[in-house]
Amino acid sequence: LTADQVEGFTTAQVGVLSATQVGALGADDIAKFSADEIAALGTAAVGGLTNDAVAALDDDQLAALKTTQIAALKPAQVAALTATQVGKLSSDQLGALTATQVGSLTNDQLAALDATKIAALSTKAVAGLKASQISALTADQVEGF
Repeated sequence: LTADQVEGFTTAQVGVLSATQVGALGADDIAKFSADEIAALGTAAVGGLTNDAVAALDDDQLAALKTTQIAALKPAQVAALTATQVGKLSSDQLGALTATQVGSLTNDQLAALDATKIAALSTKAVAGLKASQISALTADQVEGF
């Protein structure tokens, strides 16, 4: 597909893309999607985003991700988020992370979360923290539990 063709997608068309089709789109193509188009992606399709595409999501696109889409991200996709992106996730989005996803967070990503955002993680998700991640938390972050 050309860049013009990707830009010509309607929200409804984006909403029916499969994971394979989304995976065939580069980060530059996904960057052309509006926040509404990102929100329209099915949960399976979100799993098709390349790690580069996830890392390139802008603030509006990131904010548009529904909790079901967040929960559908593969651990490698979560690990591909920048620390800045992780810090901008809403409490609801953070609450949707699974234990496996939380276990894939880097120490830099965790450092981007203040105590309020740490508190948004579910009890099941917190169980996914590795010893190295826990030891990297600040005292203020630990108070978030």
